[in-house]
This record gives sequence, C-alpha cells and structure tokens, in this order.
Amino acid sequence: MNKTQPKFLDYHHSTVFHADTTTLPGESWPDEWLKIVFKGYPRFDRLPLPTPQFLGTLPVHNIMQSRRSQRDFAEGEALTLEELSRVMSALRMTDGQDDAAHGSVRAYASAGGRYPIEAYVLPLNVESLNRCVHHYHVRSHSLEKLWSFSAEQFDECFPGDRWCLESGAAIILTACHKRISGKYGERAYRYCLLEAGQIAQNIQMLCTGEGLACCSYGAFVDDAVMRLIDVSPQEELVMHALFFGKPSRPTT
Repeated sequence: MNKTQPKFLDYHHSTVFHADTTTLPGESWPDEWLKIVFKGYPRFDRLPLPTPQFLGTLPVHNIMQSRRSQRDFAEGEALTLEELSRVMSALRMTDGQDDAAHGSVRAYASAGGRYPIEAYVLPLNVESLNRCVHHYHVRSHSLEKLWSFSAEQFDECFPGDRWCLESGAAIILTACHKRISGKYGERAYRYCLLEAGQIAQNIQMLCTGEGLACCSYGAFVDDAVMRLIDVSPQEELVMHALFFGKPSRPTT
C-alpha cells in the first residue's frame, strides 16, 4: 500500500466482509454473544434521575431541521436534574427490565445487541450536583457518583476550549470493546463508532427538542480522559464527547 495513504485505510480493508464471509446461525450462538453486560459501581452512591417528562412539542422533522452545533452557553444558568434526565434518556433502556441477563432494548441500534457503549457525566453547572465524575447506570436510569475532578484535570482533557467549561455538563462515551469483539472480531471497532455516533445524534436531537444548546467534541486528549474516568484501553476506549447546557440565545 502507498505509504502516503492514511492508516485507517489499512484497518478498513482488513475488516471488510466478502460474499463468502460466513456467520453462525442464531441457534448456534454461544451465551456470551447473547448475555448483556451492565457496568456498575456498587460501592459508590447512586442518584436516581427523575423520570423524564419531555417539554418539547416540535415534530421530529422540525427538530432535524433546527439542529445546530452551539457552543455559546448562558453564563451562570444551571441545568436542572430534570433537564439532565431528559438528555440522558438517549441512553436509557426502553424495554427488557424483567430479563436481567438478556433484555436491554434501547433507543438506538447496537450490532448484535451487544451494547458496548458506556457513558460518563461531568456536571459543570448542574443544580445539586458537584463537579465529580459520574457513571450513567443504564438499568436504573441513575448516576453513580465516583470522584471529584479539578479544573486542571479538565483542561488536560479538553485543552484550550473555554466554552467547554462554560457548558452545563459533558457526556463522555466509551466502548467496552470486549463485549462485541468476541462476536465480530476486528470489525467490532467499526460498530462501536457507529453506535457512539447514533447515541450522539440522539443526544443532539433531544437537546434541540428541549431548547438546550449542544456541541460534539472530538479533539479530546484520549490518555487524559481515560485517566479522568479511570479506564484502561485494554477494557474500554474513549469514543466521543458532547457538551450541552442552557443556550445564550434561543436554539430554534
């Protein structure tokens, strides 16, 4: 391959499916391809989020037309827990609560129903929440309060962008890649990126519908973010980040 070509082309070509690619029939799938893994921190305090009650009345096509990346947040205006709950509902379970091992229907697609994506919340200006790393516990729609972070640690993760710190909260999306790589091998990384992208779009759409500002952020420093949320690349990879909050001007 031409050395001037980007490395991602090597990965793309090495993970293509061909006409003769074979897969196991569903009845032959091992249990590790079917069992859903839920991450949690049982030793840490858990804050149940309010049941989301949506205020937006715009039709979906109007929300799609109105969506904009917005970095201008209203100074000093905190997000409420209710608003945070509505945004986090982009990741919550919509069905399957009665089947702890295999049930986990959600508002986004996941290759093979493996659901590798986890979410961490950094409240920057949220009523009644301190500036601590929180893990989103999907089964209970709650936040697990982990540990505090400093302004210096935050700046290491998102250097040089003051608007990030002026937002109401950040969501960091990670991929627990072993949940999916056992089934899909090297191609699993593609599916992790696709899933994180779908979740990010859902978050942006929810923010638009609820009158909140939201902006994706891809220039994070991977190592610093992994240190902040205390994950290892052997188990979990940072995929994406989003910032949202009260807008300095109307979003629609």
